[in-house]
This record gives sequence, C-alpha cells and structure tokens, in this order.
Amino acid sequence: MRTSVEHSLRQDWSRSRRCHSLTDKELYEAMGQVIRTDPVRLAPYLARDHVLMLIARFDSFRPTRYQVRLWRALGKPRADFVPLGHYTSILMLPAHRVSVMHFFEENLDRTPSNPAATAIQAKN
Repeated sequence: MRTSVEHSLRQDWSRSRRCHSLTDKELYEAMGQVIRTDPVRLAPYLARDHVLMLIARFDSFRPTRYQVRLWRALGKPRADFVPLGHYTSILMLPAHRVSVMHFFEENLDRTPSNPAATAIQAKN
C-alpha cells in the first residue's frame, strides 16, 4: 500500500496514517504486527505443478515486480504474461480460457475429496 501507485490504496494508506496519527514508518511497522505472512514465504509449501500464474505486465495494483517475485519463489511455475493492467487483464480471459482449462485438466485431480461431494456428483 505504501508504494502503490493505485490511487485508492494510497488514499487508504493516507487515511489510516491520519486517523492514527502515525508516520509512514510507524504505520508500516504497525501493519507488520498484524500481517504475519506474505505469499512469498508460503510459496515453498505449494506444489509447483499445481500453479498457473497470469502475470499482468502493467499492473499498478499488484506491481509486476511483486508478481515475478512470487513466481520465482514458487519455483517458476507456468506463467502467462498478459500485456495489460490489473483490472484490464480480464479482457484477455477469453484468449486464456482454453489454456487455463487445459492446465486444470492436466494438473489437478478432479476426484472429489469428501464423501458428500462424491454423493452429490453421483446423484447428478
């Protein structure tokens, strides 16, 4: 939030600072006490083969450098780079639909993991 160029995030950051009478550094440290983890730290616990990333090249909400950092921490799983921003990337979804569905079929187990889901599937 502190370094984002996303207007709404910057507003939230500034509003939080003002409400609590904190400097940037103090708010950053206070948030660090509440936010205990980071996706990059959890990355080693994910199976690389079960990850497909769509990385937006011009994302100001989740800057591309952070997406790439996560991609590296995940062991460089398959990634498709989208030449748009955070919200405008949705426009590329039709182009990626076949690729995403193929990835799911190849890499994710479609067997339900609990008896209730199995019963519902059998009923349908």
